[in-house]
Formats: sequence, structure tokens, C-alpha cells
Amino acid sequence: MVADPNGKIIESAESSQFKVLTYGIPSSEYLKVEGYSEKYLSDYRYQGMSGQVTYRVKVTKDYMLRWQEGNTIKYEHVRREAYVPDSYSISYWQIGHLNILSFQDAIFRNYALPNEMVIVPNMQRVSASSNHSSSLDSHVFPQPCQSTYLGLETIEGGQSKPSAPNPDLNSSAGVGSRAPQVKNDRVNVDGFTSMSDGMATQNAPAPSPIPVAQQVKVEQSSLQIDPLKVNKWQTPSAITARYESIHTVNTSGGSKEFTGHSPDKINPVTVHTPVVMYGKASDDKEHDQRTNPPKRSTPANPDTDRHAFILDRPFSVTLPTTGQHLDVSMAPGYGNRDYAKYTRQKQVKFPFDVYSETKAAFYPKETWISIPLDIETAEFFLPVWVPEGAYTIKYRSIAINAPADLPEEHHANLNMNYRTPNEIMANHVAYDTIEVDVVGRLYDFRVTDILDFNWGPVFRRMEGQVEHTGNYYWVGDKGIDGDLRGNTDPFVLPIRQGSHPAGYKNLAVKTGYQFKFDMKTKGDMWRENDAIRITPSFYFVDKNGQNRRKVDVYYHSDSNYFVKVGSQQDKEYREVTLNEPLRAVPESQMWNTSEYYFRHPDAYGFNSKVEQLFDHEFIRYFARDYAQQPVRTGPYGWQILNWNLRTFIGPLADTVPSNAMKPQKDAVASEQLWYGEYSLPADVYIVEEGKDIAGYGLQHRLNKSHPIFLRDGYLIVNFNIESIQNGDTEKPHLQYINGELSNQWNREGFKYQFTDPYGYNFNFIDGDTIFYHGDQSSTDDFKAGVTH
Repeated sequence: MVADPNGKIIESAESSQFKVLTYGIPSSEYLKVEGYSEKYLSDYRYQGMSGQVTYRVKVTKDYMLRWQEGNTIKYEHVRREAYVPDSYSISYWQIGHLNILSFQDAIFRNYALPNEMVIVPNMQRVSASSNHSSSLDSHVFPQPCQSTYLGLETIEGGQSKPSAPNPDLNSSAGVGSRAPQVKNDRVNVDGFTSMSDGMATQNAPAPSPIPVAQQVKVEQSSLQIDPLKVNKWQTPSAITARYESIHTVNTSGGSKEFTGHSPDKINPVTVHTPVVMYGKASDDKEHDQRTNPPKRSTPANPDTDRHAFILDRPFSVTLPTTGQHLDVSMAPGYGNRDYAKYTRQKQVKFPFDVYSETKAAFYPKETWISIPLDIETAEFFLPVWVPEGAYTIKYRSIAINAPADLPEEHHANLNMNYRTPNEIMANHVAYDTIEVDVVGRLYDFRVTDILDFNWGPVFRRMEGQVEHTGNYYWVGDKGIDGDLRGNTDPFVLPIRQGSHPAGYKNLAVKTGYQFKFDMKTKGDMWRENDAIRITPSFYFVDKNGQNRRKVDVYYHSDSNYFVKVGSQQDKEYREVTLNEPLRAVPESQMWNTSEYYFRHPDAYGFNSKVEQLFDHEFIRYFARDYAQQPVRTGPYGWQILNWNLRTFIGPLADTVPSNAMKPQKDAVASEQLWYGEYSLPADVYIVEEGKDIAGYGLQHRLNKSHPIFLRDGYLIVNFNIESIQNGDTEKPHLQYINGELSNQWNREGFKYQFTDPYGYNFNFIDGDTIFYHGDQSSTDDFKAGVTH
């Protein structure tokens, strides 16, 4: 009496895309159990009974004796009578013991099942009945028998009386008896009569064996795997068939269980909840002003490309729940698809501070930020105080069943190779990384003043006073990111005839007059050896806008004639003062800058002063003394604006979160304003680029009116502007114009064509800053000896 339970645990119809028998199934999906076992079991013994039934049959034989005595005939009646046995062999069957057990239910055990076990009842019931008696009378039924009369026989004696014979009456017993009837116990199991209790003569039929039951099927579907169950590989299964006695004879009955454990009896189940992470990030390369930005792939490859994040600008990260997991041919239901259903969280972590898109939320660096599953791309904003440099952003997608420990795997949790003390557990997290570069800005170049008297009213409210009008000449009509700034013509570069707001048609600037300018940077331009480098180049254009060409500019120095601007002999160094009245640097800038230097004296050589002065004394000293010292910036051929011509204009401490990566008070140094000025000598000699003026001068007598010199037109000063970090002039950091990917000059709305008041068209190029008259000089306004 042994059952052979077996079965399988497979995917339910709701989860039909997965194939448990082929690979596995995620948590939260649904399973189906199917089991098979014998419908019933029987434990029995039949007893064969045999014997004899003996009848006592009365047999009578009459004799009539007749003889003659004399003349008298005599008669005598003699009866012979006996009870003789008459035996019949008999046989029948009865139940020794009988136990019929019905298949009640199947218990399926596996890690993936609800509570790791499910009991499925067997609804196919079995019937069993019997009729048993140990009494002989219930099995053997002698039949009634009649006396046997053998008749009357006359025995003739003749003259003497004969004797009555003594016949053998035994042989005549069967004449009056019948064979007995017998019957078995009765046993019927599930409609099959194993032992019949029908009447039989003498010998009841032998019983048939109770058939071995066919296996019946039990099943249950829609069994959800607990979503929180961690991934496990090939968890073992078991199926137990439970039987209960439903009919017993001469035994106590009870229950029995039979269990199949081996994989050939019931399959194991792999729980593998898939997540993927193929992160992406925006690449703000249009605003990447670096001289040598890293090369990008075509098409873009987020796994290898470095992405540009620009300070004080928005950026986005993409955390899809869609992507390639296990190959679908190996693991049906997996493959390249959306795995949001199995994702508890998707998160991104920045190694720098970020704001939410609207700046409503601030996230300190190294904070895991959760992104709603229904949002694929999230927008953020990069604070200006984040240090420039290379960073790695990390993304992760956490499965719904992830444990407290979060083993992870790149792109998808494919492998089950994370070992715990008790088992091998799958990775539950898919991660990705994106390499980014945080990059600063160089922007907002503007001309703030021209010392040509004709241009004085443009910048000064009253002649002889320092109060500024608020008029500035910007690169164009757009701001740092290309949005309209609010300024209109004529307050755009280059400054040329027609730029004067009073409407003077032919008024450019006379050589010898200085113009002041400033510009801004964002990023790591707060150190002592950071600077702005300006390299001027020169063009000449006829007064009708024709024949623009590159030129060389010469001047006479105290020790040399015809010194070429930009040559080795060009050593007339300019000196610029930061805090001088006409520059009108706001007091707040001076205060913020000097207060920063006071807190970081060792970085700028202020240790001795800080040791001597309180903070307010140092701030006053810086504004009234140090910042009023002239700073050498370079000759006509180049200009370096160093830290002494810089102020800090970044966020103030009360606007910076207390948990920012940079101290609140230091954030002010993350934006900078650089001040400079430039002019050409009053007397310049303009020739087409490459003219060998020295060789020409050996053969010709040169003076200012010689036709080799260009005069009838405008000398255009064109600036190339670069930022220098850590004193590395060989590798300028940012480009205002000549970046490989970005042209900030163009972004700020520079206009490349202009029609002057006389109807002549002039074409411009990036960097064109100011038009000087080719034939007018500041010396025309003064007597000899007066300089400006």
C-alpha cells in the first residue's frame, strides 16, 4: 500500500509569459501547482474458508416376510431404518482485514508558494463498502433434506420363515439431500466488486484483487509569490499525498502520508525578480566652453561618453525601467522589456549638491534621490558652488523583493552570485554609472566706459562726476543662456559709428582713448593663480564697409620705432586699478571679496595682515589700500586679468543650504567678476598683416602719411577671451568664442552685420569689440604732452 505522488509547480495563466520549468519567475507573479497520486489505497487480506456439511438422512426399507406354515400363509413386516450421513465439501471467502484509504489532499511545499506551502484537496471521492461476518451461518446454508424410502420388498421364505436382510442404506442417503448454499463476504471499492456475496452451491467464487487505483490530478492556480521574497535559485519542492481511511474491517484504520522530494517527482522553482538600469544623462555640450572638451561618440554612448553639466544650469537624468535582461530564449518572460512592475525604487546619487528642477528641494551630495517609477527623466539644477571637475553619477534600480543588503550588478541583476552565510542569493539591484564633467562659464562681457570725451555723456550722468548712467555695451541683446537681456541697439558690440545713443553718424573712438570692460565667470576661478587672458587681434575696414582685412599695428616706444603690437619688443605694460572711482566697484562686492580673503588668508598671502587686523579692519584695508594699487596686466599684445582685478559675486551665505558641500560663506567665491581696460597708443601705424615694415623702411622714408599705412577707415579691435586655471597658460580652460563646442559670444546675441547711418553694410566676426578711427587720434583733442 504505497502511493507515488508527483507533480509540478509552474506558472499560472496570469504569468504565462514566464516558464518556471525552463528558468524561473519573478516574485509577485503567480504560480500553479499540479499534483498526481493514487485515488485510493487498499490494505486487505481475504481468508478462504472450506469444510463439509453433513446431513443425517433417514433411510427406510420395508420388507414383507412371507412363508407358509402348513396351509397358513404367514406374513411379517420387517422395517429396516437408519440415519446415514451424507457429506458435501464447501468453500467460501471472508474478510480477514480491510482498510480502504481515500486520497484526501496534496500538500505542495516550496519557498515560492504562499507561506511556502499550499494544500490542495482532492475532489474526486472514492466509495467503499463491505459486508462481513465471521459467523458460519452467514456463509453456509444447508438445504432441507427428506427421508428416503426405499420401498417394500417381499421376501419369500417358502415353508419356513425367511430372515429380513440388513441392506447398506448409506449409499442411498444422497437420494434425499441437496448440496448446501454458500456465500462470501462482500467488498466493493469505487464501483468494483472485489468479493461478491452472491449465493453459490457448495463453493463460493474466489474474490478478485482490489485494483491498483489510477492516479488522479489535483491543481490550484493563481498562487501569488510574495512580492517581498528574495531571489533564490532552484528552491527544492516536495509533494505530500495524504490519505484517510474511509472503510475498515477488522482494523483500526487511520491516515497515511507519502511524499515525493526528488526533482524527478516535482520540480524546483527559481525566484528571480528582474530589474534593469540603463541610465542616461543630458549632455549640455552646447554650453560647454572648454578649450578641449572630451570627444563624444556618434551616436552618443552613455557608457563611454563624458557628459557636460554646466554650473548654474539645469540638467536631466534618465532612469528607464526598460532594458535588456536575460536572453528571452533562455529565460522566457525576461528579455528586453519594461520591468517597472518589479521595481520598488529607482534612484540616482550625485557626488555633488543638486537642487530639484524648481529649486524647491535641495539634495546634498551623496544622497540617494528616489524618482517616481512613472517618471523616466528627472530634471535637476546644478548649484554654482559645485567644484568643477570629473564626477561619476550612480543610478540604481531596486527590486521589489530586495533585502536590507543590496548586492548589485551593472545594468541588470542577471547573476545569482551573492553569497550569504546560508545561501547563494541573487543580486537585487541593477546599477549604472555616467561620467560627467562639471564645467564653469565665461560670459557677460561688456564695455562699461570709454574715456573719449565724445563718449563721456554715454557713461556719466554729469560731466566731471563719476556717477554712471547704467549704460553698457554688451556682446548682444541676449544673456548667458541666450534669453533676451533687455538691452537694445545701440548698446551692443562692437562700438562703432552709430553706437552713440545721441545719434552721431560717424563717431567711433579715437586711438589713444581707453575703454573699460568687465566680464563674469562661474566655477573654480577663485584661486590666486586663476586669471582671464585677452588676446587682441586687429582688422581694418574701409569706411564703406569693404575690404576688411587683418592688419598689424605698430607704435613708437621710448626706445624703439615701429614696435609691432604682440611682438617681443611690445613691452609697454598696462596697469589697471580695481577700486578706482571711474570703475565704481560696488561696495558689496568689495566687502564680500575681502571678507572671503580674510577667512582664507593663506591662499592669497594675507596671513600677516589677518594676524594684525580684525575682520572689519581688514575689509577696510582691502578696499581703501590694497584694491587701489595698480595691477600690471600686460602689453598691448595681450592682457592677463589676475585675481587682484577680480571680485566675488556668488551666492551669499543666507541663500546657501547649511548642509551644502561647500561652507555657506565660501559659496560667494563661486562666481567672479573680472575688471579690465584696454587702449591702443594714440599714434598707431596700421599695415596689412605680414608687411615687412622694417625691410620696407630701409628702402623708403616712412611717415604717418605714407601710403603703406592704412588710415581711411576703421581699426577694429577683436578680443579673444580665455580663462586660465591654476596658472596654466598653455592650456586655457574656457573659451568665450573659440570653444570646440560652444560659442558664448554668438549665444549672447552678437549681430554679424550692421548698416551704418550712411547706408554702408559692415560685416563683423566674433570678438569684434570696438572701432577706432583709422585717421583720428586722442592727440587731435589736446596739445602735446597731455595724456589720458
